[in-house]
Amino acid sequence: MTFNQLYKRKNIEEIGYFGELSDKNINNIQKKVKIVDDCWIWNGSTKKLKNGTFVGRLKFNSHPVNIKHLIYHNYIDTYKQSEIQIENICLNSKCINPSHFKSINLKNKTDDKINEVKSILSQKTIKFTGDFLQFLIGLRRPKILTIGKLGKMSDEYIERILPLVEFNKNQIKQDCWIWKGRERTQTNKNGHKHGVRKFKGKDIYIHRLIYHNIIEDLPEYNTKSLENQINHTCQSDGKCINPWHLYLGSGYSNILNSIEDKTSIILNPKKGSNHYKNKLSDEQVREIRKLRKEDNKKYKDIAKKFKIHPSYVCEICLNKCRISHE
Repeated sequence: MTFNQLYKRKNIEEIGYFGELSDKNINNIQKKVKIVDDCWIWNGSTKKLKNGTFVGRLKFNSHPVNIKHLIYHNYIDTYKQSEIQIENICLNSKCINPSHFKSINLKNKTDDKINEVKSILSQKTIKFTGDFLQFLIGLRRPKILTIGKLGKMSDEYIERILPLVEFNKNQIKQDCWIWKGRERTQTNKNGHKHGVRKFKGKDIYIHRLIYHNIIEDLPEYNTKSLENQINHTCQSDGKCINPWHLYLGSGYSNILNSIEDKTSIILNPKKGSNHYKNKLSDEQVREIRKLRKEDNKKYKDIAKKFKIHPSYVCEICLNKCRISHE
């Protein structure tokens, strides 16, 4: 069977770069497909993803698009990037046979992970009686594997980190457990600061260690695909270590959730002194403009005083950045 023998959906709408394939498009796609067993292997242009897999690319309406998503949009259902993820049941990422596609609802996937955590915690018999140390020890799983930097927290280790955790005794499960110890700022635009603590001589994110000890054995974080990331259901900017607020997800699902909750950096970009790469306070910005306007100082002299580049001083004085402080 080929694409010419398949029936396209009716009333295919245009969403983003996706739209209805013409007969010419279908013939061009057919020429770049090699049938191996039951798989339709794409032999055209490909792109390597961060997780090491290759996906087919096709120029459609003057834009390069994922061929798998385009086929899904025409032969199965409307493709919405923010809602579904397409996987191959044949495990071949280059296969574009529509019968081998499996759509995963990202929202349902996240909800399943959150409910899984709640189910695990609901099975624990320990109750909070006012002693936070004994409560944490009671929540700890009996068998904990050592995976990468992660391992079992001893009673002594738990006791040492307790003074660094701020919590509400009356709402132990509902409220956040805010980490007050050392933090590390992520090198991304959201600038979230996650708690960091030495564990067996190495720095480790404390919320990952808590999840590993209380919920389940945690696979190592994949920096390429952003899989096996611990996400938060609360709005604590990554400082919460309450296991009721944690779930295993990915960087992509975290972005989608933040957009849905309207807390995403895409919807609420941090500007000025709140930006994660900010080097100047609002007061310093006003001082720079004053030095230039009233004292007629040179850009390079002002830059030297504040230890920034002269071009940045020029942009500030010309209102090309930090405009809200003028």
